[in-house]
Amino acid sequence: MNAPRTPVLLCLLLLLAPGCPTALGESGPVDDVLVLDGLPVETGFEAVYPPWTSLDGTWSFREDPDDVGLAEGWEAAGLDRSGWDTQAVPGTFNKDADGALAPYEGVAWYATTVEVGELDPDRRLHLRFGACFLDCTFWLDGEEIGHTDRPYLPLHFDATDAVAAGPLDLVVRVDSRIRETTVPVDTLMHPGSHGWWPYGGLTRGVSMEVGPRAWIFDLTAIPGHDDDENAVRMRIGVYVAGDDEVFVDRLSLALTEPGGEDPLTWEASKVKLAPGLHVMLVDHAYDETRRWSRADPALYEMTAALETDDMEVERTARFGFRTVRAHADRVSVDNDHAFLYAVSRHEDDPETGPWQDQQHLDLDLALLTELGANHIRPGHYPADERWLRMLRDEGITIAEEIPVYQWDPTQMADDALVDQARTQLRAMIQRDRNNPAIIMWSLMNEVHSWAPEAGAFAAELAAVANEDDPTRLTTAALLAMPGAFLDEQVAPEIDVIGLNEYYGWYYQSSGDVVGALEATREAFPDHPIMVTEFGAGAVYGVEHEGELGPEPLDDHQYSEDWQAYYLDHHMGLYDGWGGLCGVQPWAFADFHMEWNPTTGDPHPAEFTNLKGLVTMDREKKQSFDVVGAWFEDHGLGD
Repeated sequence: MNAPRTPVLLCLLLLLAPGCPTALGESGPVDDVLVLDGLPVETGFEAVYPPWTSLDGTWSFREDPDDVGLAEGWEAAGLDRSGWDTQAVPGTFNKDADGALAPYEGVAWYATTVEVGELDPDRRLHLRFGACFLDCTFWLDGEEIGHTDRPYLPLHFDATDAVAAGPLDLVVRVDSRIRETTVPVDTLMHPGSHGWWPYGGLTRGVSMEVGPRAWIFDLTAIPGHDDDENAVRMRIGVYVAGDDEVFVDRLSLALTEPGGEDPLTWEASKVKLAPGLHVMLVDHAYDETRRWSRADPALYEMTAALETDDMEVERTARFGFRTVRAHADRVSVDNDHAFLYAVSRHEDDPETGPWQDQQHLDLDLALLTELGANHIRPGHYPADERWLRMLRDEGITIAEEIPVYQWDPTQMADDALVDQARTQLRAMIQRDRNNPAIIMWSLMNEVHSWAPEAGAFAAELAAVANEDDPTRLTTAALLAMPGAFLDEQVAPEIDVIGLNEYYGWYYQSSGDVVGALEATREAFPDHPIMVTEFGAGAVYGVEHEGELGPEPLDDHQYSEDWQAYYLDHHMGLYDGWGGLCGVQPWAFADFHMEWNPTTGDPHPAEFTNLKGLVTMDREKKQSFDVVGAWFEDHGLGD
């Protein structure tokens, strides 16, 4: 690696001590910091030191079908909960112990005991929840500390004021009901029945941290800053809680190349920080960088450290140098114009629902690698950070999505809902923007994109994405139904057009998809087009009766061989057309959903989408090998 250029070191303007001996960087704007629940939204850190204390395990649990818990004071400190049931955290109350669906939706309560001890006046207590579905309120020792309605994103609360002597009761009230006013919304297309299972509860990990009043909430990198592909702007965000300034012995940033070579350090010492938000910017440029790619997923590492009189805390994040561009027929990562051999994947484990242990995540990654996938769309919501990092380290690109699913014109014009969508998009970007595998932000899925309201809605979300993260593309998965593109409003506002098409499964015949593709290309000649969903259901082990060919749309046999035939036939049609940048079967694995399709007489597995290439238990269907073979040698080439 070439020797680095001399780093740009500018005096840290926000530091209040005069003549700071070592310059760390320049001050940055704080008006664009996303503040939720009274605190700035955190970066998805790779590592923290000291490590956060995990609160995962077995919690007390009680269903509240009549919603009487608030009136009866179930959040109270010291309440006798010996008669409550138990639930695993992380996990869900929509699964029984044997993995069977538990269809209860509504209000439920979680409780556990935490030991904090007496807090020093210069210490604070933070509680962090990886995700809570859906509308959730939190209490510590009987005092409300926060609320969220962002079901797939992390949240954290400063609970310092609720700390008292002795063990503390941490209580969460969860309402898992999807409504017209939540995101995801109750849809017009399937009211009361959602397109994936609404797993309620504390669905990702819970932890706590006792730390100084000054803490690092943001550590992000913008590779390619200032139109230099070898330059990076690094951003450190510090928040000072309370009413008094904080004396900091040392605040530093270290940048390390892949493999640990040539570490660089910027530092400021003996400074004071006023209460509130602070943002520091550090610019650096190399003569040459090692690029993140599918073949070489190289990562640079940043570590920010903050040291007060008797405590040091660190945050670590990793990023990669690469440039993502949209072309008329391809999406490129630097000079890699590879066709996107993609698949979609819901977070739905046969045993634990939305939460998967590391062994199951490893199995899924091994299957996707065997399939030959180089691109993933992880469901319709922000995914588990562990999974996103695994894909990053494997060199598999990602289009990450917010849960804007099947919105109708009224919903797209609802200011409160639009604000929720905007907030969830910003929070997802803040958490995940260091991950170089994410090359697209997916803004929506199957909205009524032909409605006049859809254009303004898409433009607003695209503006948010482009402002918060100009290094990635925007996309959306649009319904490619007959006539849907006669007055398309979303596609002009995004970079990559995604098409969800089910010709020959839900409507018309398979061959009609070619006309839909041609109409899309004619309307949008400069946009790359990707099939983001297509597929057919199959029950593992069921064989087709009769010759393979078209089936009645309302009476599919759900056989493995017909699913394989359907996917192979469609991919052959894509080959013949030849204008796509990627193909993404729906879906990687069978998953639970609330509405039962009208295909089949009756539908062969209640509350289950059977379009997976593998079963929920990860048994490979015939279609797995068919798609894998096409990924390996299909006619479109790279």
